[in-house]
Amino acid sequence: MPLHQRIFYGLSLIITVGGLLYSLEWMVVDIGVRLGVWPREGEFDAYAFTETLSIWNDIGFYTAIIMGLAALILLIRRRALALPAYVLALLGGLTDWVALTGNPFFDGGLDALFLFPAQLINAIIMVFLVHWGVLTWTGSLQRGFGRIFSLLRR
Repeated sequence: MPLHQRIFYGLSLIITVGGLLYSLEWMVVDIGVRLGVWPREGEFDAYAFTETLSIWNDIGFYTAIIMGLAALILLIRRRALALPAYVLALLGGLTDWVALTGNPFFDGGLDALFLFPAQLINAIIMVFLVHWGVLTWTGSLQRGFGRIFSLLRR
């Protein structure tokens, strides 16, 4: 693999892991609050924040985590399915952020300001990685889909 492709692949891995770690940090808070084990002292009131969340926050947030993890695994395995998985993770995160609009306990912060553009750039990087053949469509999934499509043609 040429140097520029290795650089883009490494950058994609770093951004994917960074976004996933950020989400996992919030997941620990969310689960800790819901189980009642999260500490109540501190300047951020996690309990009040969690009470203001809607079902759309939960759907978007946990979709982002699950699909982000799937995208990371597929990216490590150099599968092109990392791109659609990552786009679904990005859409899940956007759903969560839009549902947080107007939430008095969430100001977005610099982390959210940095994360979204980085994730958009990462999706574009993945498009290039697929185009260059760094991420491929080959593997057991391709054979499985091939079998399904051959059955549909009959």
